[in-house]
Amino acid sequence: MPKPTLYLDSTIPSVYHDQRTDPERVRWRRITRAWWEHAHERYMLCSSLLIIEEISRGRQSDQVAARKSFAEGLSLLPLTPPVAEAARVYASRKLMPSKPLDDAVHLAAASLYGCKYLVSWNLKHLANPNKRAHLKTVNQELGLSVPVILTPEQLLEIEHEQS
Repeated sequence: MPKPTLYLDSTIPSVYHDQRTDPERVRWRRITRAWWEHAHERYMLCSSLLIIEEISRGRQSDQVAARKSFAEGLSLLPLTPPVAEAARVYASRKLMPSKPLDDAVHLAAASLYGCKYLVSWNLKHLANPNKRAHLKTVNQELGLSVPVILTPEQLLEIEHEQS
């Protein structure tokens, strides 16, 4: 049986390598690292070329290098005109913000390429359960699949239930 395809946005490598010490960030980092330990075994991991641009931002060169190293094993999906068009639709339909369009592009790529999951710590725009019905409606109109959008914590819970 083929592994399900899982799309990562840039919050995953960012949280994995986050050095902040506030309790919430420490908890997210611990969860992300625990989930990542076995992610390669369970999923076909991918992202889009946008992740490279996003994780390259920052002033701390060691952190940028660590995030880039994290992304090396991912299959990078091309950002085609249909991905850009779907992202614009998400913004125009108020599903995702228009500035910057990055979250909409991640969602469009995961949807267009038929990824089963999109994993993110972006609770405001992507891993927001209040957006699920809206996403389903828009993607059905566009003829796109609807990825299940989860945090690493939620995915760990599902994996635990299935084992």
